[in-house]
Amino acid sequence: MSSILNSKFRFIIYIVLGFVLIIVCALLTAATMPLIIDNFTYQGQGGYEGGGVLGMQLGIIGVILSVLIIEVLRTK
Repeated sequence: MSSILNSKFRFIIYIVLGFVLIIVCALLTAATMPLIIDNFTYQGQGGYEGGGVLGMQLGIIGVILSVLIIEVLRTK
């Protein structure tokens, strides 16, 4: 695993995994939030669209945190 993180393709791996994480978070949140909360709206979007927006934002935060954690652990 450390050889992958030290390779020159490290940033391409981050981009691909980040894109997948954002899409998965958006799909999961879009599918579950309207079922959990009645009349769910987020930033003016209702239902599944609002859940997708929330999921994409949570996915972006997750990508940023995971890349930062991996980079900090890689340097130790």
